Amino acid sequence: MKRSLKIGLFLTILLLTNLGIWQAQHKSLLEVVKLFDKTYSGPIMDEIAGYTTPGFRDNKPKSVWVVETWKTLNKLKYKGVDSSISYITW
Repeated sequence: MKRSLKIGLFLTILLLTNLGIWQAQHKSLLEVVKLFDKTYSGPIMDEIAGYTTPGFRDNKPKSVWVVETWKTLNKLKYKGVDSSISYITW
């Protein structure tokens, strides 16, 4: 195969795989906040790890952050409260 064809094929595969990942994680800001509110401190909080930044996680890998945070919150007997989200649109 010619080099340009190999590069084109590689870029196409890369684009398609990343497009699928991007679409799977694309949510509006409000959807992300609601998901965080619903899952934080619960057994499915790994669903929000993909929406957190390394700085928010103290530069821990997502899986480590989820396990350590979940254990800490359980030790503290953390309970979520009923919440509502208010926002202003411009």
